[in-house]
Amino acid sequence: MRAQTVIVTSTLVSGLLLGAATPVAADNAFNWGGFYVDGALGFRNTQYKATNFSSYYETAPTFTYQSAVSGSNDLGASNFLGQISAGWRWAPGPLVVGIGLFADLAGSNTATTTFNIAQSSIPGGSGFNYSTLRVKEKNRYGISLDVGPNWRTHPYAKFSANWADYSVSTAADSCGMGGTTGAVENSFTNHQTGFGLGAGMRHLQTENLYFFAEIMWTGMGSKTKGMSSACAPNGAAAALGITSQTQTQQVKISPQDFTGVMGVGWKF
Repeated sequence: MRAQTVIVTSTLVSGLLLGAATPVAADNAFNWGGFYVDGALGFRNTQYKATNFSSYYETAPTFTYQSAVSGSNDLGASNFLGQISAGWRWAPGPLVVGIGLFADLAGSNTATTTFNIAQSSIPGGSGFNYSTLRVKEKNRYGISLDVGPNWRTHPYAKFSANWADYSVSTAADSCGMGGTTGAVENSFTNHQTGFGLGAGMRHLQTENLYFFAEIMWTGMGSKTKGMSSACAPNGAAAALGITSQTQTQQVKISPQDFTGVMGVGWKF
């Protein structure tokens, strides 16, 4: 009987020791590492600093006339934004580090402003009085890097390199004199690059599903394009012997974006 008691007691003690030595998975265990894809919806506000320098030239057998005007305007537009991204995250210790590719897909956000432009030597003569500038940002793409603490719910900082196309057009109000009217329009596409800074919050709901919200500021640098509009002199200009009328413009576009999105992602 004593031998049986010793055996039972020994078995219980061994079981307790083995149980203590075996690690128990924590209920809140998580892992941010691995490949991910996510999508988000939000808004984008684009602000432009537009600088315009215009020159006007008139040529006649007995004289050449030139005038110049410069100015700058601020303009902006807002619209809804859709965002998709994919990449890889590492969670080697106290930090979560991710790198990915993203695309911002937005609707029309055309911004418009008007510049005064250089005019003729003939009072009220040239017909070039102002130029309307229209700028629209197309879809934007980039590479992002984000860093945050390795918590199930954590804040993070985000850095990005971006590139985007901008549709730009200018239209002089009219062309020529003596009743010849009609806007003279020039259009082109600016390819611009820049960088972004932002911050957000992420929460890992399950082993794979997570939610996030973030805000970003993006500066897209500056680019200058030149264009010209020519008129066929008539009316008073032709009577004075003017043989050519030309309007040139140098337009510099400096855009920056402010975005805010909320989204959902899947970690593989």
